[in-house]
Amino acid sequence: MSSSAEEKSGRTATPAKFRQLHVKLPTETPPAQLPPHWPRPSDSTTPSNAWLAAHPRGFLLLHNMHESQPMGKCMLLESLDTGELVVNKRLYRYSRRYPRASGEAAWQTEYATRAPGEVRFARLDDPLVEARLPDEPYFPELLAYGFPAWPRTFAANAHGSQADLFSLYFRRCNGGSLSNLMEMYADAAVGAPVPEPFVWHVIEQLTRAVVFLHTGLTRAELDAGARRAKDGWVPIVHRTIKADNVLLHFDSLDGGDGGGDPLDRCFPRVVLEGFDQANFTNDAEEWWCPRALASYASQKPQRPECWEDVHLVGELFRRLVTVHDCARMQDARRQVVSVQPDEEPFSLRFDVEGDGRLDRHLSRNLQLGGGKALAYSDELIKLLMKWEIPALQQNLESFFADEDIRKSIPDTKFLLDEVLPLAVKKVKEYRALGFDKLASDADNGGWSADVSWVMPDPAFERIPYSNNRGSVEHSLSALRVELARLFGP
Repeated sequence: MSSSAEEKSGRTATPAKFRQLHVKLPTETPPAQLPPHWPRPSDSTTPSNAWLAAHPRGFLLLHNMHESQPMGKCMLLESLDTGELVVNKRLYRYSRRYPRASGEAAWQTEYATRAPGEVRFARLDDPLVEARLPDEPYFPELLAYGFPAWPRTFAANAHGSQADLFSLYFRRCNGGSLSNLMEMYADAAVGAPVPEPFVWHVIEQLTRAVVFLHTGLTRAELDAGARRAKDGWVPIVHRTIKADNVLLHFDSLDGGDGGGDPLDRCFPRVVLEGFDQANFTNDAEEWWCPRALASYASQKPQRPECWEDVHLVGELFRRLVTVHDCARMQDARRQVVSVQPDEEPFSLRFDVEGDGRLDRHLSRNLQLGGGKALAYSDELIKLLMKWEIPALQQNLESFFADEDIRKSIPDTKFLLDEVLPLAVKKVKEYRALGFDKLASDADNGGWSADVSWVMPDPAFERIPYSNNRGSVEHSLSALRVELARLFGP
């Protein structure tokens, strides 16, 4: 429509920030041959190649799922062949981030191994997968991987033995992340304490995931009473267990028909993803990834050890039960550690009192139903208190490298012998109540145990990619820079 016609009709051009751009990404064609020393057959019937072959028309870009990251780090795509929504991650061996304020580009190594961590440890039958994760709901499903710029992606050295760029396709989870759920429950206007049935469910699912990584024990083996690591199993350390790396999926709401087991709304799939920093405990030193805990000591990559995961998963559980009361606790914490209002307090003080212990009055402070019911049971609080590390929480000069601190951290045996049996028991009891009772406000202190309200609106997922960088020219220019990252060096 011309500008004069727009003026006569009273209509104006849609602002650039509301324009949707149909960006099509081609499907990577599996190469006929890879370097001969790669343990990968050229047979097109491998699960990865077969999946890629089923999507010949490519994909429509819907969203950049991590807006703070460059385009391609994590995208939501729609298959032009099946309409299926998938998550696509493109990982560079040496990644160029956005330029800093000085104009210099920031670089980082995304993986030093032959394949990225999310291929090394995956639910996929493929020669590049070094540890095949079981087909359990608490692990992400890698559908396929490819090389967007073959053969240029094998330009790391003269022999072409390493890929510079992997494109990974994962089955998408419709419930967002645990971080998103925590933010919504922390909202004083609409939130409340995270329901205890869901907290126990998260504890059970993530404990099962961590126990498998450390011991190789599957769900069936654990339920049969196995409590010793499998012979010859080399422990896998995830290293970045945090709320952003825990996804939720509501099977009963997939597709929007509301069918299936309604208990799924209280107990969705809890998926531990983000294996990009994971290591075997016997990985070569040059393959070690930085710890999520590195900021408390050295920033250099450290030897992978199982206690990291045990501590991180415990910290995550504790944050779940304190997220709604974080504002009051943050004010109290600032008074204790003399932190200025504009500074970020020491993170482990997120859920502790000044004496370094979990708030023993938590249930009294977080009340439901006008004070008629306690937010959390003593059973839950007592379990979470076993992750306390008073020496670390009281002393900002203490680090995880200190031997006395390390000795205070529970080990995998604690997860096996205490945490998992109790969590399984509690979830079974809650499930026996049925959905109607769990979802009833009256039966749960004025707050429903149905957590599906945090699920992102499916209607917005299928809106094609839009850009909000001002003018059309600026938007397209910025988009070209971002898209250049998707197709290899």
